Amino acid sequence: MNNFNQNDNVAPQPENQTNEQFKPQNPQQQFNQGMNMPPPPPQAPNYSYQYYQPQQPQQQPYARAMNIEQPVKLPEKYKPLGAWAYFGYSLLFCIPIVGLILLIVYSFSDKNINRRNFARSYWVAILIVLIVSIVLSIIFGPAFIKYMKDLQNIPSW
Repeated sequence: MNNFNQNDNVAPQPENQTNEQFKPQNPQQQFNQGMNMPPPPPQAPNYSYQYYQPQQPQQQPYARAMNIEQPVKLPEKYKPLGAWAYFGYSLLFCIPIVGLILLIVYSFSDKNINRRNFARSYWVAILIVLIVSIVLSIIFGPAFIKYMKDLQNIPSW
């Protein structure tokens, strides 16, 4: 019933290949094949002859293309502001009417992006102070009004 033939499992060998090709190349492999032993572990490479030799720093190719040695000329639009400029603009924005007008002008100006961002951050700080003061007046306002009425009822000498 079983149609299994023992020759069905064996792969056909080409006639030009001989058993000579499959013989071990060195005597150690021949000995290990005869004894059914695993091959010897590979030898560790010998690194004793290699020494570290420092190399001269080389200029990167992109550094030459970009001229990093030369200072970069930024357009006026992107020039950074110094610490004294921020201090001066803070004092300027504190002036009651002139500061408010300059704050509006600098918030929409495109002449210097850093100055524009500083003016916008000043607006954000004003809004935060305004919101905090409104919340605090809602919370503590009634208590303050009651305290002021109590001060009026104190008898004077």
